[in-house]
Amino acid sequence: MTLLPSPPVRNFSKIFSNPSLQSMLWTLGTALLFLGLCAAFFLALGKQPLELLWQVVIGAFGDKYSITETLVKTTPILFCALAAAVPARLGLLSVGQSGQFYLGAFVGTFFVLRFPIGTPSLIAIPAMLIFAGAGGALWGLIPGILRARVGVNETLTTLLFNYVGALLVDWAVYGPWRDPNNLGWPATPPFPDSAKLPSFFDSRLHAGLFIAIALAIGLHILLSRTRWGLMLRIMKSNRKLAEGAGMRYGLHVAAVMALGGALAGLAGI
Repeated sequence: MTLLPSPPVRNFSKIFSNPSLQSMLWTLGTALLFLGLCAAFFLALGKQPLELLWQVVIGAFGDKYSITETLVKTTPILFCALAAAVPARLGLLSVGQSGQFYLGAFVGTFFVLRFPIGTPSLIAIPAMLIFAGAGGALWGLIPGILRARVGVNETLTTLLFNYVGALLVDWAVYGPWRDPNNLGWPATPPFPDSAKLPSFFDSRLHAGLFIAIALAIGLHILLSRTRWGLMLRIMKSNRKLAEGAGMRYGLHVAAVMALGGALAGLAGI
């Protein structure tokens, strides 16, 4: 009598310990939870959840205009998501994307309103983006320095900086930057064509989306495939061990907060 070999036993613990699979499961679970909460909310209002959710899908992706407008609104959200993700790699909870967004808009617009008329796009657009990123970086760097040097909680400082940034922009558009041709509406003069990102498909979809996607890919490589990304993971998991190995925790706190702020600043402009 010949015994057949027993089937291999699958080690499901190893399968589910795969970081990529875990990320996919978390994303799927979050999406299902969101849909479930939406359905419960619609039912509480006496509405049909499937019908309303389908209308949401049609409104976002039903035709060319809907798709392009959805992507236009996705662009700054993607930048701000990256701005929150970078400090999180060091275990920092930055909620200052709104203020950094405003400072990017403020500093970038300041440059656009001041640069000479007729400046070519090849100079105007990169300079505008650099100024906007610098404004957001400054608004992230200050809370980063406060956290690194005196231990001030970055969540509180970035939250408070949001209000300062919003009020600064309000002061500018209601005051010295208000366009007199706008019949009292609070807005700056329109940007010249040389300071506008290229648009596509006869729509408002612009190159900012592709910049954001490229940065997302680049940051993924930087944070997961480089020595610096490894250092951030070590400092997040064991700060004392990292400092004992010569890693400068405070310097990296300031760096990730400034980098996150720069990304939110790009969203603003």
